[in-house]
Amino acid sequence: MLLNPRQEDDLMPTVVHPLLQDGVEARAYQIRALKNALSSSCLMVMPTGFGKTAVEWMVMAEFLRLQNKKIILIAPTTGLVAQQQRMAREMIDIAPEEILRYTGETSPDKRSEIWDKARILMATPQVIRNDATNGKILLNDVSLIIFDEAHHATGNHAYAQVGDLYLNHNPAGFTLAATASPGSSKAAILEVAKRLGIDRLDVSIKDESLLKPYAVTLHNDIINVELPESLKALIFPLQEHQANEVESIQRMGFMGPVKHITAK
Repeated sequence: MLLNPRQEDDLMPTVVHPLLQDGVEARAYQIRALKNALSSSCLMVMPTGFGKTAVEWMVMAEFLRLQNKKIILIAPTTGLVAQQQRMAREMIDIAPEEILRYTGETSPDKRSEIWDKARILMATPQVIRNDATNGKILLNDVSLIIFDEAHHATGNHAYAQVGDLYLNHNPAGFTLAATASPGSSKAAILEVAKRLGIDRLDVSIKDESLLKPYAVTLHNDIINVELPESLKALIFPLQEHQANEVESIQRMGFMGPVKHITAK
């Protein structure tokens, strides 16, 4: 990794790397996270909108340079897997056909070909868990697993199960776990760290001085969608059942006459 300190006032310093297509804007808190992630398996906590993905790109590029092994990035949904693949192909300077998706949407016989061909695999956790358990893939072929939305790695969640398999089959492999909110309690955070084999925490807080210049304002746009009649027909009996249950609970005095029923 090289830091290119450009002198122009309107340009930020840039991290350049032989396997990054255009370089990455050099933000001090991201460089700190990068250093920690390259030193040991790391849980990176960074607020939404501050560039966790940029750190992931830089870590991928350096692992590709140093080792001739595969990299897996795990995301919770196929939509996020597709998004990660698209961004990685724009940023990582290797052949696009070496950055591939590995999800349940692909048949098992074709997944074997994808595994052999890819250097970077964007995957859903269930497929990695199942194929590693069945011996269809070898996790010791992997130098780095990145867990996006890593707070899911608790209990019997597929994230945690992949973490267990990776630690058992490839204890020398590196992990980068990324999340904006690692957990609501100390116990939950420690479980994520344990299941993913985390050695180091890197925590960026929105109010700290390194992050303040990059603060962004998030806006929620509410879009009302008219449901099709077929979906309304499916929802109606569920609404009727809920209304009857609520009415019964209210008659017994366990719930006030509220209009909107919350999940709680």
